[in-house]
Amino acid sequence: MQDDDPQNDAPIGEALMSTGEDRQQKLEKAANDLRVEMEEAAHRIRELVLAQPPSGLLGYLWAQYFLGVLKHQEKKGHDGPDKELIKQFQFVLEYVHAVWSCHGGKFADGQVDEVKAAQLLKECDELSSKAMFYAMASSQLSKASEFGEVSSTVEFQAKSAWTLIRGHRYQVLEDEFFRFVLTPHNEALKKAYGVDAQLIAEGIQAIADSIRGGYSDAVAKIRDRMEQSNALVEGENIALAAAIEKIKASDPNFAAEMDSVMRDLLYGGICNLSRHTKLPVKILEDLAYEPGAEKEFFADGNYCGTPYRTLPARVRPLVKLADGYYATDGQFVRDSAYRAIQRGIMVGCPIIGRAGIRIRRR
Repeated sequence: MQDDDPQNDAPIGEALMSTGEDRQQKLEKAANDLRVEMEEAAHRIRELVLAQPPSGLLGYLWAQYFLGVLKHQEKKGHDGPDKELIKQFQFVLEYVHAVWSCHGGKFADGQVDEVKAAQLLKECDELSSKAMFYAMASSQLSKASEFGEVSSTVEFQAKSAWTLIRGHRYQVLEDEFFRFVLTPHNEALKKAYGVDAQLIAEGIQAIADSIRGGYSDAVAKIRDRMEQSNALVEGENIALAAAIEKIKASDPNFAAEMDSVMRDLLYGGICNLSRHTKLPVKILEDLAYEPGAEKEFFADGNYCGTPYRTLPARVRPLVKLADGYYATDGQFVRDSAYRAIQRGIMVGCPIIGRAGIRIRRR
């Protein structure tokens, strides 16, 4: 990702470093130019996402992320996860979710264009950096408020946190958290969804497990099947193709298992919650956008498609695609599923609102 040093962007760097009478004017121009550049970058990102088949693009992005993780682990002296890699891909995955949620037309099909996919990563990196530069410039334009001399600093911290912090807000609080906060409302959950807090908590945990470990599980299944095939090749002195056919004949689940593995590895299948959870469709519906249902994020006006609007994943973390309900990243589910379920209960069980019952706040 690009360095967030303002000296790397001449206009904003000059505006921030200036001390003359024209400083305010320079800051206003820099901020306005950055806003326009963010909007233009968001438009390019949208076009790049829509140029790709959804499941293929999701599979490509997750494969690139896991390759990055492996490279990081191979480095000597690494300490923990690659935070920059996580930040980069979460930003991209949140924009992929946003584009799909806002697009009501037909999606592309065919094969992934890796050149365009690489360009998507680059454009998202640049938009992320522009958002930080904009936070710097626009915060300096504000007059002192109740925070006094540090008002601009407080504003910058608020803007940078809003635009750049995603995921990792509530770590390791999947099953435990949802079981704790939803159990007092079992009656309402059963009326709205037909299930209790325990099943919902288990479903949230299944989402986290699938996305966090599904890729390595798929690789392990392939390895096990290859070892089984090679054992037959050596033990019965037959060709590999014949060994595979023999396994297929003796195991009726083989073909379906391999199809599922390929989907998980290549087509974002680890993110398909219709396959990897037992959550009722009604809950998945309340957690998801139908494509094109989100109208505001890319609506005309200032900050169109930029991180300074509310990204859709912060409202509904899933999106419905042709073959199921997808979470582009499990951490978006952890961050916003609670409020989405709350809204669903209020609609599905209106008595809650009239009785004055309130679901616990985080």
